[in-house]
Amino acid sequence: MKKLLSSLVIFLSIFLVACDNDAAEKDDQVAGKVQLIVNLDTNKMDEQVTFESGDTVMDVLEDNYEVEKDNGLITSIDGLAQDEAKKLYWMFKVNDEMAPKGADQITLNDGDKIEFYQEKFE
Repeated sequence: MKKLLSSLVIFLSIFLVACDNDAAEKDDQVAGKVQLIVNLDTNKMDEQVTFESGDTVMDVLEDNYEVEKDNGLITSIDGLAQDEAKKLYWMFKVNDEMAPKGADQITLNDGDKIEFYQEKFE
């Protein structure tokens, strides 16, 4: 009985150390946090989310929302689609400035503010 108990303690100790190492490796992958704001009709989602080194705006959006794209352009976020008849399209800002590139071309930095919204574009 004593051998069984000792073996169990050793096994649990090894298991806990292995779990702790996995958690540390996941923490090492996190490069920072960004503020992600998505305006869905009358609902405004505003949250702090983590990202990994090399992630783009699109990566973070897709990690947190259901996204549909067409030729690299966002056409729907969480079921709210652009409306071509009304000329309403998905746009986004990075740090309160209109994005100069596509969401898949902008790499994130710790502390960035990303805001997605629909706007009339003619």
